[in-house]
Amino acid sequence: MFTNQSNLDFSYSPESPCIDSGDPEIIDPDGTVSDIGANYFSQEISYSMNIMEGWNLIGLSVSTDNSYYDELFENSIENSLFYFNEDGVYTAVDNLQPGYGYWLRFELPFNANISGQVINSLTVNLVEGWNLISGISNSITLDLIMDPENLIIPSTLFRYDGNYTDTETIDPGYGYWLRSNGTGQIILNY
Repeated sequence: MFTNQSNLDFSYSPESPCIDSGDPEIIDPDGTVSDIGANYFSQEISYSMNIMEGWNLIGLSVSTDNSYYDELFENSIENSLFYFNEDGVYTAVDNLQPGYGYWLRFELPFNANISGQVINSLTVNLVEGWNLISGISNSITLDLIMDPENLIIPSTLFRYDGNYTDTETIDPGYGYWLRSNGTGQIILNY
């Protein structure tokens, strides 16, 4: 790796063992995965979602520069993205934020492909009562959610696929109803 140690020359060649070495499991402060290598470790991914005609519960499970709903979901109906705010009121919005769930309406069923930087850890704010949330870039089960204040009421995680279905798994890209017995935070980690 070092060509001239006395001059602090830390150049390396493409064959160097320091490039992308190690196991990327640690989260950097910017939310990306660190590795032991000398190069930046990009974690751009894509996930696919089955969108049905009508209303869908969706979420954003990647970090992206453009979170405008019509760019992410080109077949959506204009002005039909709604967020359930902390006061229990539906509010029309234009951009999606990771951790929040949304209702979005579509004219036809299709397969949506969403791309962006991986989110492996996410803090989600909850209020007492029902919350509309979304997850991280990987599917996680309810038992992997860090809930230090025991806010999550058991058996109250629901997805929507034309009907409400209770579930134990939060999949990327979808929104979920979750009931909390108080105000606080939960942490989703992969």
